[in-house]
Amino acid sequence: MQTVNVDLAGAIKVIKQRKTTGLWFGVSCVKKDGKLRRFCARGKVKKGVKGVGLNFDPNSKGLLGIWDAFVRDFRFINLNGVTEVRTKGIRYIVK
Repeated sequence: MQTVNVDLAGAIKVIKQRKTTGLWFGVSCVKKDGKLRRFCARGKVKKGVKGVGLNFDPNSKGLLGIWDAFVRDFRFINLNGVTEVRTKGIRYIVK
């Protein structure tokens, strides 16, 4: 696997590009409580959505909603705590 060092803005750009196209990607991030979390994620998932909406704005809190294949449910990525993104054989490490 090829490794590329990027800044946080570059990693967020890769995540958002993957999310909007609906392709699979891996993400490691630090949760707000300090624990490390790994996702096998995908965007544009519509199955299971009830159409009710959220009670808050995820963008204002630095969160991005994705489908997590590990837990088979929707989760939020803390964009400010991203440490690594894996996609298409490239590993982007945030420096």
